[in-house]
Amino acid sequence: MAEWAKEQESASQPVAQFKAEMKGKIPEIKAKLERLLDAHLEGLIDKAEYLPKKEALLKSKVELEEKLKQLEQGATGWLEPCREFLEAAHQAHQMAADGNGSTYSPQVLESQKEFLKKIGSNFRLAAKSLVFSYLPPWRLVATPDFSNLRKGRDSNPRCPCGHTSFRD
Repeated sequence: MAEWAKEQESASQPVAQFKAEMKGKIPEIKAKLERLLDAHLEGLIDKAEYLPKKEALLKSKVELEEKLKQLEQGATGWLEPCREFLEAAHQAHQMAADGNGSTYSPQVLESQKEFLKKIGSNFRLAAKSLVFSYLPPWRLVATPDFSNLRKGRDSNPRCPCGHTSFRD
């Protein structure tokens, strides 16, 4: 969680200044809309001039708000699901440590059932064991695939013909 907090802080910093600039532009647009409305109400501009200007200002305000939302989601949108996953993984560790198999209360069984619903699907009993498929983020933790970690040359090379070394 400490690493998560560091990542959240580092991901948020570059966005903060841009967010502040964008948030500063929204009140400017609102003020322009107010002045435009006042000018229209006082008869300084007619409806033909007022409506296109109003539409353009409202459009730019909506675009800024959408960009702001996208910016927040793009920079830090993945952090919240990550935090939830880390907390659930910690909860799984606690459940495994607490539920040593000797005694199970109804509350422990219910919490384990709810947790399993969160991490898996396709539940079935086979040979007195619960079998299920892990959901995508949990699949990485439950069945790690280390085959792609080292794509380079083997540390103990073998000859293609089956010899144990190239000198044989």
